[in-house]
Amino acid sequence: ARALLMPGIEDFGIVPVEAMATGTPVIALGAGGALDSVIPELSGQLVAPGTDDEVIESFADALTTFRPSDYDPSRVRGWAEGFSRRNFRNKMRAIVDRSVGF
Repeated sequence: ARALLMPGIEDFGIVPVEAMATGTPVIALGAGGALDSVIPELSGQLVAPGTDDEVIESFADALTTFRPSDYDPSRVRGWAEGFSRRNFRNKMRAIVDRSVGF
């Protein structure tokens, strides 16, 4: 795939992270969880929120200018690895340990 298009708003959105785990960049609406998972120029592009017509036009523009060769699949995958279950567990453990004084 050249890219995953993510026009919806999700709290987190596992689908973009799964696409990035395969090295596929994401073009997403710049709202919700995409703001945390899609990093412009690293893992994809964000499209500005707006009216339906504005969003459609913004996605059309993004598709016109999008160049898959601008994204290194190994860097896209590397970014997605930060969202792994192991990383989540380790970060949560560190937060809990700090909170209870370990």
